[in-house]
Parts: sequence; C-alpha cells; structure tokens
Amino acid sequence: MARTFVALELPAKLRQRLSEEGDRLRLVGAPVSWVKPENFHVTLSFLGEVEDVELLELDPVLRDVACRHGPLRLVACGLGSAPDPRTGAPRVVWCGVKDAEGRDGALASVHQDLKQALAGQRVRAEKRSFEPHITLGRARGPERGDALTERMGPAVRREFGHFSAAHLTLFESVRDRQGIAYEPLQRFTLSGSRH
Repeated sequence: MARTFVALELPAKLRQRLSEEGDRLRLVGAPVSWVKPENFHVTLSFLGEVEDVELLELDPVLRDVACRHGPLRLVACGLGSAPDPRTGAPRVVWCGVKDAEGRDGALASVHQDLKQALAGQRVRAEKRSFEPHITLGRARGPERGDALTERMGPAVRREFGHFSAAHLTLFESVRDRQGIAYEPLQRFTLSGSRH
C-alpha cells in the first residue's frame, strides 16, 4: 500500500530560492519542521493510502486529465501561514502559487478536472477548498509564532519566481532515515491545448 498524492514539481532554481527564504525565517527560532527543498511541490490532490491495483487503475485517469490541459505557466508569490484554530499561531508556513501572465483559472481548471476524474475512483476525496501553495514548514508549537509572522514582513507580497509545469506527477510519500521523502512514481505530460 502506498501513501500517494498528485502534484506539480518545481524547478531547482525556485526550490533553492524558497529554501533561502526558509533559512531567513528559521533565524526566528520558532519550533518549525522545515521541509527539505527536494520535497517542495504544489499538491493538486491527496489520494491517501492506495493499493497497487488501484495505482494501475489511476494510470488512465491521470493520463486523460493531463491530455486535456497544456503546460501551466505559474508564479510562486507571497509568503503566508495557516493559523492553528486553537492558538492563532502559524501552523503551516507556505508560499502561494497562482497562474502567471493573466491566465487566471488554468491551475484551478486542472485541479477541478482532476477532482472530478478521481471522484469515480476508490480514493479518498478531499473536502477542503483548493488553495495552491508550496509548504515550507509545519509548526510544532505556538512559541515565537508572532516573531515568525513578523519576520515574513514584505515577503507576504514578494514574487519568488515564475515557472512552467509540464506534467502532473504521482508521488509516493515514504519514510526513510532522514525523514519523509516524496518519490515520483509516474509523470503525465500536460499535452493538451485547453487552458
């Protein structure tokens, strides 16, 4: 059984830039588990625990969605945090992602098609709304949350880089000696012309 999700991969240059931003935020000393740069991605759909036979069944579904959409031109911009409902302190530190070049809706359209296609499969349906982002870290407690938010400063509006996503990637989340690693199982080329 594999713990899986569908996501967009990031280019090395953007991963490096976001890693540097994480290093700047790390100086605050807040209890945050910072994500390794090689694990940065934009999640489109979390599938949960999936059996091997179900992975085979997902192949044509993901391929069909990818064939209906062309490559995505995106921009990573603005730091933010999701507050812990109990304390109000940051729970997740993230960088936002949106369509670039005024092509609003392309990323949301891929997500919506993926959601509809997966509805007929034996995978767990996500209930939360789609807020495209790159998770930079997860807080382990509320300590120094105000300082962390303050340290974000003008970066809440900063543009970190434009990038192109040419395929959907099916990832497996695996635990190794260094923590969690995200292994690509398969890539599906965004080969269509619909945006």
